[in-house]
Amino acid sequence: MKLPLLGTLSLACAAALSAPARAFDDCECAGTPGYVLDMPETVGIGKSFLTCLQAPPDSYAFILIGADGGPLQTKYGPLCVGFPFLTVWFTVVPATGELCLDHLVECDPSVIGFTGHFQFVALDPHSGDVGLSNSQCLTAIDTGACISEGDFWSFSQGALGGKCNGNNPACLRDQYFDAVFPNDLVLGDQDGDDADGLYALVLTSSLAVQNFLPSGSTSAALTGDEVDPLTTSSGNLGGQLAAARINVAFDDFGAYDGLKNQLAHKLGDMVFADCVHPALQGKTCRDVLALADTAISGEIAEPFDVDGDLVGDITFGDLNTAVELININFDNGSQNLGCLNYP
Repeated sequence: MKLPLLGTLSLACAAALSAPARAFDDCECAGTPGYVLDMPETVGIGKSFLTCLQAPPDSYAFILIGADGGPLQTKYGPLCVGFPFLTVWFTVVPATGELCLDHLVECDPSVIGFTGHFQFVALDPHSGDVGLSNSQCLTAIDTGACISEGDFWSFSQGALGGKCNGNNPACLRDQYFDAVFPNDLVLGDQDGDDADGLYALVLTSSLAVQNFLPSGSTSAALTGDEVDPLTTSSGNLGGQLAAARINVAFDDFGAYDGLKNQLAHKLGDMVFADCVHPALQGKTCRDVLALADTAISGEIAEPFDVDGDLVGDITFGDLNTAVELININFDNGSQNLGCLNYP
């Protein structure tokens, strides 16, 4: 059974701004025995959630939604949803005494972080008894479900390493490389080709990228400075890193704007929410690229410390997985693997 339980969370959020502040904020306020409200603590925008009620069979239930808690003591027990109510919804509990209602939360980023307080009051038409359920709180979060195909674009190292043909990704590479990287694409040691003991991989032109990508073999640190190489000791990580740095920089520059459905968010600012080592979850794409640069330069040793506790957390393989996902999570604008989320 469908129930527009919040109308839209946008309305709830707007009403919350004008709701009076209250000291009480207990999301587990007890209710009348036999009157039970069950729902999740969080829901992602763009996702559905269930609200389940237990009450006397055939009773009339009024679901109350507020921006904050009560309580207000009543003859039927504590009313735990604060005034003013954001909305009230009516339903009838079936003869089984149990009812579950589902609701799809709209894709409205403005409601992320908003918490709604829920409670129901039910009237038993047979006995005249009135009961108040326990209260529950539901907070809107962002799970990435609202990222649609075409919102972000990126290309694999194979696509960026091809020859220009028609309007393929290699043509974008040829068109924008010099403007985006006027001082060359430098991977690893950002000082470039020098004699400081840290190593850089320098690609000076779009043709150099074409010749270098795709790059395979075992991921490792560079063993020397390399300028426009065909292969390096950095292996697959070097290739994935070159492609990812191109994808992020091209998106920042606006080279992908003509492809994307939205322009408010950049690939580099997206955060790893899944699919990678736990130590990398919560890191932005830019964070991971900077770590990968430091790793292949030889400045830090494997396993790499991510959280600053001087204990190694991840390997070259973990880094390679994360950097590759920057390239393929939104590959060609036609997919979303769910590994990256809004910051």
